[in-house]
Amino acid sequence: MFQRGKHVKYNFDSKLWVGFNPPEIWTKANPKKNKGYELHEVTSGLHERDGSWYVTEHIIVDQRSDATISLGRTDWADWCSNGELLFAKDGRIYRLGFGKGGRLIPVEDAKLLIDLNNRKFEAKEAPVEAKTW
Repeated sequence: MFQRGKHVKYNFDSKLWVGFNPPEIWTKANPKKNKGYELHEVTSGLHERDGSWYVTEHIIVDQRSDATISLGRTDWADWCSNGELLFAKDGRIYRLGFGKGGRLIPVEDAKLLIDLNNRKFEAKEAPVEAKTW
């Protein structure tokens, strides 16, 4: 953990049940040491009314220049073993790779891996062998 958030409980009719001020920040270095990037997960709240359980933003920090790249509101992000970044946002999963000189490509050029927005859940009967322990 990079920064422990201080929680603030809101009223029942608020948009958030719990906010963090300052936000809680977790960090993870890129697994390829020569890449020089670190991923920050910034959690600013919990249980958003008609929204996500975790209110998070992911930020990439270039350790060489201290420049930051925000992915905006995201559901999940993590480094792939090859050093590229995978992230989920708005029902889609993306891959953010590297260009010339070992620099991350711009976020708007991230490759869309799958769009899950058209998928719908449907009730399925569990198989017999899964109904007992």
